[in-house]
Amino acid sequence: FQPAINPLSGGNGPSDMALFGSGTAERLLVVAQRSAQALVIDPASSKTQTLPLKTAAQRILLWQGSSPRDARMRWRALLYSDTQAGLTFLDPEDLSSEPSDSVEQLTLTGNASSLIPLLSDEQVVALQGSGVNVLDLAKRTVTPIASSSPLSGALFDEDRKHLWVGPTGQLWLGSLDLDSGMTDELRLDARRGRGRDGAARIAGAAGGVVQ
Repeated sequence: FQPAINPLSGGNGPSDMALFGSGTAERLLVVAQRSAQALVIDPASSKTQTLPLKTAAQRILLWQGSSPRDARMRWRALLYSDTQAGLTFLDPEDLSSEPSDSVEQLTLTGNASSLIPLLSDEQVVALQGSGVNVLDLAKRTVTPIASSSPLSGALFDEDRKHLWVGPTGQLWLGSLDLDSGMTDELRLDARRGRGRDGAARIAGAAGGVVQ
């Protein structure tokens, strides 16, 4: 046995990759941000299928689920970048007949600073500077929720059903119920501090100190 290197083309500036499928049907999905394209590569034959994207992507979120056009549990991908407001849904197992039909664009109200997957519920939370977007992966819809305070320090509680934020200098904690979309406020006895100490107090409150 002797290992060999087999270089594969990954487009202009490949930034992320993910394997999907199994056995002889295993494929490699690659995004190349500078060329705004996704590539599906067969590692066995080195055959590559290139899919142009309307919005450049630098990250891949891969999961097994359904789509609005297909109720089967199959591999799905969400392609995104923290510098773009556009998201791309891709069905990498359904590229044979008409590849463009397997690519679907979704646009947020602004650039997502981070993406938090809740794959058990087929949801993704996209944080922005002043709001939250809750994405339904199965329906491929987005619910924007505005915030009057920056969400850079927002945290989940233990069961990842509520998102908590504690604005600096305010006498309340804000919470978002991801199941219902309802928001609420919880009054505090003291103002939140700044920096790491404030973040630690928020983490303690969200983790069970506040009931």
